Amino acid sequence: MIKTLQKLVGIMAVVLWIVVILVIVIAIARHQFWQLTPFIAYNRPQGIIGWMITVAFICTIVSSILKLVDSK
Repeated sequence: MIKTLQKLVGIMAVVLWIVVILVIVIAIARHQFWQLTPFIAYNRPQGIIGWMITVAFICTIVSSILKLVDSK
């Protein structure tokens, strides 16, 4: 059960990081990168990119914790 959850959260984290990178690359190619900023301001995520980065980071941490729990 934990191994399945860890794989699911890990896949979701990878997909989110790929989407974040793609959105940033596309924004840079279209000269619209500065319209996406700030990602995090006043200790809160701002805009869709800020939220995607935050959720991807949380999924990465949760996946690592679940992997440690599963190995014990």
